[in-house]
Amino acid sequence: MASETPLSPTKSHKGASSTKVVALDCEIRQVAIHPELPEVKVPSADFNKPYQYHPVSCELLSSEDLQHHKLPQLQKQYTTPEAALKAQAEAVKEVKDKMAEAERKTRDINQQMEEMKKTREVERKVYMKQGKNLPDAV
Repeated sequence: MASETPLSPTKSHKGASSTKVVALDCEIRQVAIHPELPEVKVPSADFNKPYQYHPVSCELLSSEDLQHHKLPQLQKQYTTPEAALKAQAEAVKEVKDKMAEAERKTRDINQQMEEMKKTREVERKVYMKQGKNLPDAV
């Protein structure tokens, strides 16, 4: 008998698997999604606001997307504009922190890779000085 585990939220949302990722430096991205997040841009359109676009795929958010991300519950939770702005500021801070962490991790990994390249080059030179032939690369 197979175990019936609930689907993860990303797998239960049928649009999640088909979401295309648009690079942050892609030319389609023209307008910042929020003034405090200038690095996250979405397409520019006269009749659509930046917050109406999905920040990853740059596609307009559908009613299904809004239901999936629990917009009605958020509207009930943050009933006043002040509460919504406070929550938005917290979300912006969270996104900025995550982006900074990802950038730091990328920088650390690149630094480790450079150190490993240098170490390998030194090892190769030592190996060559000892008069040993390097094995053929596969």
